[in-house]
Amino acid sequence: MTTWGRLSATFWLAMVTLGMPNVAVAMPPVLTGGHEGEIDVNAHFRGAFGQVEPTERPTTFQSADIKTMSGGFGYTLGELGPLEDFYLRLGGSYYTAAAEAVESGEDDLPVGTKFYEQDRGGTITAQVSTNLVHESSFTFGLFVQGTVPFGVDFAKFSNTHIHYVGGGTHISVFLTNPAKLIRLSYTSQIFLGSGAYQDDAQHNATIALTNLFALETAWWALPWRMGVSFGPYVEADLNEHANMAYQVAYSSVTPDLVTGERVRAMSLSFAVLPFFHVTDHAVVEGGFVQELFGYDAKATQIWTGGVRAMF
Repeated sequence: MTTWGRLSATFWLAMVTLGMPNVAVAMPPVLTGGHEGEIDVNAHFRGAFGQVEPTERPTTFQSADIKTMSGGFGYTLGELGPLEDFYLRLGGSYYTAAAEAVESGEDDLPVGTKFYEQDRGGTITAQVSTNLVHESSFTFGLFVQGTVPFGVDFAKFSNTHIHYVGGGTHISVFLTNPAKLIRLSYTSQIFLGSGAYQDDAQHNATIALTNLFALETAWWALPWRMGVSFGPYVEADLNEHANMAYQVAYSSVTPDLVTGERVRAMSLSFAVLPFFHVTDHAVVEGGFVQELFGYDAKATQIWTGGVRAMF
């Protein structure tokens, strides 16, 4: 495989395996590993902070706090008939989501009025990805995934977002030669998620669009190669539901606030995602995503960090 081919395969591999916040915060390109027969392992932390926005009224906003630890392993089969860079992955996560309660003294409900207790749960996710087009500086691929949740409170407003089934497309383009001191690349990813449903509670179906430019330099002040991805991230719900805990609580004091109120989130965010090559087969990754505009937010800031290695 040529150098360009290896870069294309590994760029695609990294973007798909790391996924997007909660499905969906796009992660930095990891230009290492991803060759046929290789195994990759990872461990990551994701913190969702900023604000919880359960209604359009600022007095109802709260402090967001969802912490997730995740890890997994994948295997690159390589070519499989007409499919290229065929990849299998299995991962798991454990999260805690803080209790939801009134924080503002100006709200119509007393400070401390609780809507949901703290929630703890986990997920197991299996994923398959492949490239349909694999040229020296361009790839186009598909991925599908399925998730099984454990102990998740589906009614809770500010919680990790579960999708039973999801998938999408991915395009990566390398804009400069890898022999250059500074390398530039571009990725675009579309994700469609089914959401998750349990009795009268649900997590909405979602579409997410990620467009990232990545700059990587061959050297830095430290003896590691480094890079950073940056660009916009858009996420929008495809259906809606009513959050009954908030509707019941506010209907007695502010009925106009919740009359006809439905949960249907949308957000426009900007991501900055640095990465450092500790060795040719080990990478340290970080990230920050800030919501610029949106509503019905479960959190408005995302912080990530982790390590990945390939063998």
